[in-house]
Amino acid sequence: MVMKGLFVFLFCATGISGYSQLPAKAISYILEVDLTKFDAGAAEEISNAELLYETDLYYTAEKVRTVNRVIKRPGEYELSFRQRLYDQNSTDEYNVEYNNKILIVKEKHIYKPKATGKTKKILNYVCKEYSIVDFRGIAISFWVTDKLGKNVCPWGNFSLKGTALEVVTSNGLHFTATDFASGELDSNFFKIPEAFDTEKIPFPQKKNK
Repeated sequence: MVMKGLFVFLFCATGISGYSQLPAKAISYILEVDLTKFDAGAAEEISNAELLYETDLYYTAEKVRTVNRVIKRPGEYELSFRQRLYDQNSTDEYNVEYNNKILIVKEKHIYKPKATGKTKKILNYVCKEYSIVDFRGIAISFWVTDKLGKNVCPWGNFSLKGTALEVVTSNGLHFTATDFASGELDSNFFKIPEAFDTEKIPFPQKKNK
């Protein structure tokens, strides 16, 4: 109930600017970071290397955006995650640092997730496991339900056929869905930022042998 109350607050807060509203849904995830895999060098130097975040994912029938918050992090290790912003029907993804006005664009990152045949229940939804290896060589496992939105994922745009309620990466990230909400958002909430320093990362092309 506390989390749903927070979602209501966020939906209302984004809608007080006078712009038009649009219906949206949200999923909250706990993000656990295994620093021994994510940054082994730092893990050796930090005595208490527990990192815990919360990712709120907002989505419509066409758009997805995430908002991240730190729950627990060593004071000497300032790890943060960019917000994801993408159109479900596109293969592009925008990674945004609003405070520093930085925009990283992954262009035409085409993925074809493969089903492993495994299933399990998450928050009463039957989820099927899919896997991919991303452009950096990181293996990612998605537990996906087809009962919610299409191509909805807290870790970005991977052309999923449903909604990922759990995501596990080989470099130490673990997202787990904890709650759902619905409401209305300011129509500009999903707008791509302008006048940001922009870097584009095209999808690597396969070399002909």
